[in-house]
Amino acid sequence: VDDNAETIKKRLETFHACTKPALNFYDSISRVRRVCAHGSLDEVYDMAKTYFFANVLCIVGGQGSGKRAVAEILQDNFGYKVVYVADLLRDTSDGRAVVDRGDVADAFLVGPLVVDELTRLYRTAGGCANFVVVGYPRTHQQMSFLKEKFSGNYQILNLRFRKLGDLVSAATKSDSVRDSSFSALQRAAENIHSGAEMHALLERYGSITTSVVLEAGSINPEKIVTDCVKPKLTIVAADDESDRELAETLARADEHML
Repeated sequence: VDDNAETIKKRLETFHACTKPALNFYDSISRVRRVCAHGSLDEVYDMAKTYFFANVLCIVGGQGSGKRAVAEILQDNFGYKVVYVADLLRDTSDGRAVVDRGDVADAFLVGPLVVDELTRLYRTAGGCANFVVVGYPRTHQQMSFLKEKFSGNYQILNLRFRKLGDLVSAATKSDSVRDSSFSALQRAAENIHSGAEMHALLERYGSITTSVVLEAGSINPEKIVTDCVKPKLTIVAADDESDRELAETLARADEHML
């Protein structure tokens, strides 16, 4: 490039003059995300790429735990796109057999179904959006598959009863039971409540998991959304450059902080 210093300076001044009004407007409605451009291309990309990821909330819990009700609230009130994994499985012969038995689906059976549906919704949403995946993951392998195939900022909401009997009772009364046999409901409840695979999943992903202990007969989906899902915001004010650097460091560690 043979541009002299004066030409480069003029281009920068023009760039800032043109973009500043737009930045000020979108900053006022919290639509601007800033990334420090000092560093290598890879370093800058690593900081910026998460802003292009979808936010994915995975809700796990047995039938009758209120998963669908929570998802419907998020869809109706906050515009979340919802993936109902049990419905995806029922639409395939192999998946239907797994659901009918109350078994846990293999990651390579259910994983592609979830990824394909998320990808479809992501494209129709025009890019970044908030998603809810209901009834997935059930194993560490399922979660690993999803994270590998669909880049996102993931959180898990675990809805669980204290007692297995309460979960079984709630499952038998659930509107989503359809034609499931009692033995299938009980088997599915056991896998979720005390299964080794579910325990390993929650232990491995404890840092991104929020668990809600449910009381039989008093499930309140609205309160679950308010307490555990509804976006929270922390504002940090910075006066000088050193305070600003500290605030930016804190913001990178907390997605709810500006």
